[in-house]
Amino acid sequence: MISYFLKRRVATLVLSVFLLLAPVASSFGERAEFIETARDAVVLVAAESESGGGFGTGFIISPDGLAVTNYHVIHRAKEITIWFYDRDDPKEYAAEVIAIDPIADIALLQLQVREDMIPLQFLETDGDLENMQVGENVIAIGHLLGLNWSVTHGNISSIDRGTRVSPYVKTLQHSAPINKGSSGGPLLNSYGKVIGVNTYVMSDKKRTFGVGYAIRGDYVHDIVIELRENGKVTRASLGVQFAHLHKWSRKKYTEENPGVHFPNTYGLLALDVEEDSWAYKQGLRTFDTVLAIDNSPTNMMENLVKRILSLDPGIKVSLIISRDGEIIHLNYTLKELEFDYLAYYDKGREDSDDEKQ
Repeated sequence: MISYFLKRRVATLVLSVFLLLAPVASSFGERAEFIETARDAVVLVAAESESGGGFGTGFIISPDGLAVTNYHVIHRAKEITIWFYDRDDPKEYAAEVIAIDPIADIALLQLQVREDMIPLQFLETDGDLENMQVGENVIAIGHLLGLNWSVTHGNISSIDRGTRVSPYVKTLQHSAPINKGSSGGPLLNSYGKVIGVNTYVMSDKKRTFGVGYAIRGDYVHDIVIELRENGKVTRASLGVQFAHLHKWSRKKYTEENPGVHFPNTYGLLALDVEEDSWAYKQGLRTFDTVLAIDNSPTNMMENLVKRILSLDPGIKVSLIISRDGEIIHLNYTLKELEFDYLAYYDKGREDSDDEKQ
């Protein structure tokens, strides 16, 4: 059962609902009516684990009670409880994790809801990148700093930011205020479509700068489909860590490895290729520079990922590499991307705990 302390905290939060609707409505005009519906589809997520408990946000995506949130909200959770927006009837409902994609920091929850609550209000994810434009007005709904079901307003600052986890997923940078507790909540455009899942903010010594990041809606759309169909998201990989090779990194590696010749300032430098590794068995060596994959240049990690994302593990690709001043062609078999997400998110939680006052 959820702890008494956690229940008290949730009860206090649910009874203190703050909606900042007036400035948002004026910016979105008549279409701001969707906010009322969207709010009813947003849920408060409480996750309790052996190490304690925490709060985040989620939102319903189908009338049978399927919800999306961030994986880090429910990391190692033993029990998950959700609340809907209802000042007069703040009842709690159980939820079960049915699939996760930790690389994208996405989790799917199945809510155990009453029959009379179906069909639920739900939100649609927007899988069209063309509908995500820099400067576009957006709103975020979530439980930032315990201010439950808060609605904040901003605009999109960039549609092409990386994530803290991997280069396989892109985020939207936006200026709608989000903070602790907003994780997993929807970022919506003026048509009420989810174009992002709010995930983290850029801050310095607990001061935020209106720089929020949301997993981009087109990725969320595809991830949800794959999770529902297959139970997991499978990605291909070369199975090795790379560094971007340019003027300054070449200087750094040359100074650190005086016996190695680095003739290029272009490409991706393979690091720490051990003899028993997948990459070594495919013919790659430490400090090989990958110049192209399937004849497509790989001067940036994004170039490599863009190509690999369209392929499956087991597919062979052609690599052009530079080794000791020589050009070598490799037929390279892709492997499934591996990620020790438990260790990664454990460390993230420890770092977060260190920052608490």
